[in-house]
This record gives sequence, C-alpha cells and structure tokens, in this order.
Amino acid sequence: MPAPLKIAVGASGLSHVARGIEAWALDTAGALQRAGEQVTLFQGTGPSHPPDRITLDSMTRHDPRAIAWQSRMRRCGLWRVGLSSAYDYEQLSYTIRLWKKIRRDFDILHVQDARVALWMTYLHRWGLSRPRVILGHGTEEPPSTLVHYQALQHLAPVYLEDWEKHRPPGQAVFGIPNFIDVEKYEAGDKSAARAAWDIPADAFVLLTVAALKKRHKRVDYVIREISQLPVLGSRPVLYIMAGAREEETEEIVRLSHDLLGDRGRVLINVPREKVLSLYQAADVFVMGSLHEMLSVAFVEALSCGLPVCCNDSPTLKWMAGGAAEPNRITEPGALLQQLAPLASAEERQRRSRLARQRAVEVFSEQAVVPQLQEMYRQVMAQVP
Repeated sequence: MPAPLKIAVGASGLSHVARGIEAWALDTAGALQRAGEQVTLFQGTGPSHPPDRITLDSMTRHDPRAIAWQSRMRRCGLWRVGLSSAYDYEQLSYTIRLWKKIRRDFDILHVQDARVALWMTYLHRWGLSRPRVILGHGTEEPPSTLVHYQALQHLAPVYLEDWEKHRPPGQAVFGIPNFIDVEKYEAGDKSAARAAWDIPADAFVLLTVAALKKRHKRVDYVIREISQLPVLGSRPVLYIMAGAREEETEEIVRLSHDLLGDRGRVLINVPREKVLSLYQAADVFVMGSLHEMLSVAFVEALSCGLPVCCNDSPTLKWMAGGAAEPNRITEPGALLQQLAPLASAEERQRRSRLARQRAVEVFSEQAVVPQLQEMYRQVMAQVP
C-alpha cells in the first residue's frame, strides 16, 4: 500500500479574520481529517492544537508594522512583485514560516491565499520545497497571474470551461466547489430563531449575508428595491442585512434608515456561529451582487431551504438550481420581479425543497470531499 499523503491546508488570516478563506481552511481541514486523510491546518495566529493545527505566529495585516511596510513597499516599487498592501505583507510573513514547516516532508499544500500559493509554487519549481501546490481560486486573480500556478481548483464548471483557452501546458485544473455542513445548516425551528432575534412571528423576512458595502455586494441596490416592495397583505416586511463592517457600512446604515425605517435592520459583524439562526428566521435570501466566484453564504442559505433572489450570472444560476428564477438585476424593479412570486407560501415551499436538494447533492461534504481526495492523487501523479 502507498504511504498516505501528507496534506497541508492553511490561511494566513485564520484566527484573526472571519471571512470566506479562513472558514474554508478550517472546514476543509476538518473534513479531510474525518475522511481519514493525514492533514495539518496551518494558521497565522491563535492557539495551536498539535499535531493537527499549528500556529505560525506570522505578521497580521492589522499589525502596525505591516501597515508601515505597506507604504514602504509602494515607495520601493515592490507592488511589481505583488507586495503592495498590509495583506500582502501578512501573506509573505506567513509563507516564510509555512515553508520552513512543510518544505521537506509534506506532499500537498492546498490554500486559497493567492500570494501564498504563488510563492510556494516558485519554491517548489526551484527545488526548495517538496509539496505540490493547489490554489483554490476564489479571489478573481487575472489570467496573467493564474498561468503561473501548477494546479488550479476552480469553484464552478463555468470557470473550468472559460479557463481552457488560457491554460498553459502541464497545468492541472479541476472544477470542485467549496462545501458546507448540510447537517448543521438546515431549516430548524423558525419560531425559535425569530424569537432569538426579536423578529415578529408574522413578518415576511428577507435576508442578505454579505460584506455591508455598495461596491460588488450592492446592498444599497437591494435596499432601494425593497423600499418599493408592496405590502404583502397583513404581513410586515423586514429586510435584514448581516455582514462584516466595511468603509461603506455607515452609508448603508443611513440608507436603510432613510428608505426602510423599522423595515430594515443592519447587523454588523455577527459571529459566524449565530448566522445560522438568521437563515432559519428568514423567508427568502437576497443577493445584490452581479457576480460571485462561489458565495458560501449563498450555499448556506440553500442548505437551510431558503428560496433565493439573485442576478442571472452563469455561476449564480448554476449554484441556485431550481431555488431561483433569476433575471438581470441591473435596473430598478428587476429584483422586485423575482420577489413577487415568493409572496406565495406554496411557491416558497416548492423552491425551499429544491434549494435543500441542491445543497445536499452538489455542496455537501459527502459530495465534495471525495472529489478533493481524487484531486490530490491526480496532482501527485501529474505535477512534477
């Protein structure tokens, strides 16, 4: 029998940042361990739990030294080699420490931090690091950057198809989505969830879980659309926006107050463990962004049986399956067209069943982890 692969999974921001990449690293390492793989999670900060979770004590993007280096790097022209922000400096600090830990006896490094993956790829090519490197591509790196990686995990079939015209000879490519725990993310007790958040039992609750900003997430567009939503019989409408604070968050708060009044509620930096009850309290999940690489919040909402309203981009349509009837939400009134049929309880129930089915069949741990395991074995066979 061949020796088991030694797999490293990591994220430079794990334990001090609560976003998609960090959640992905934590969940992926845990799932691979449950599947019997020999995997170690490497985080930048936080408590270690050897041998499965190792802290590298690297610089963080919030460290004053990293922020100071940001301006120095720009003055020195280091943006040309990918060093232009405090986050880049965090990734560099993390990469140096990670390389020292895994360079000799690991087989695979699987990360979604693009700079970490690129630098570790170069070290492997130069014969200075043993593990083959896989980038889980969820940060919209341009083709000019992606051609330098040895192995790419695209998160949706459309990306895999679109990449073929750019793929350099010898690059290993895969189409495997992120996954979620569908046993955890399920419909649950709606009445209890609403009581926990002081939401009226008879309200028609629309939910967005995203960074609270206008750019990309377009929460302002959703606010304006919902402000025009007609009264649904005797049911009051409540729009809940939950997400991380951004530069534009205060503007979002003011717009919600001005256009929605007590029909809008902005929840800033909700702990991840509490977001589940928001899905369980909602009737419909609404996404204002025109494009997403692969939104974990979107998949979590599907798993909780929420019908979704979203743009008709190829990726979002593929993710939603029958849980949505998307249109192009670039014009006023477009989102309202999607919301109108969902005033019917029967239609919501029909799409709820389809949403849950889609999540289990495509985005569950049971569906995705075997694909990851096969990807690792193919990379070991294909990548020099």
